[in-house]
Amino acid sequence: MPEFFDLSLLVEKSKENKQSLDKLLYKSLGLNEGDSTNNLHAFFNNPQILLSFFQHEDTDYDEIFVSLGDQTFHRTDFENELRPLTNFVEYCFNNCASIKFGLCSYELNAYVLRDVKFLSEINRSILEKFPIVFERSLMGRIELTLNPLAQQLW
Repeated sequence: MPEFFDLSLLVEKSKENKQSLDKLLYKSLGLNEGDSTNNLHAFFNNPQILLSFFQHEDTDYDEIFVSLGDQTFHRTDFENELRPLTNFVEYCFNNCASIKFGLCSYELNAYVLRDVKFLSEINRSILEKFPIVFERSLMGRIELTLNPLAQQLW
């Protein structure tokens, strides 16, 4: 069974944001929940890509969850290996202004986020648990933070 590298895109919950997400996922990217390998080859070369959309009832955010099968990173080629993920996240952020965070790890996202009920609770101590973090700044820019001590990437 392959190890999955997970990306959680977190969006403030609202009817307008849901419509914006639907437009991004289903119309722009042509995605469906479940196996989306064929639809995301423009971004990734992974043998298996799974997509889930979680509308947690007890939170103020929704989550787009993308799992990349057999994703590996190597210290010597890290920037090139990160580029497809960065391109995908930037595409999503640029086409859905309500996305606040893109949080990445090897199969730890649900564990780290399990007690987070409000986007306002996501602070530096939570973000530092993810090896790769994309965050929309107050100025609207997409900021990438690497936390190599959070989880071994290579």
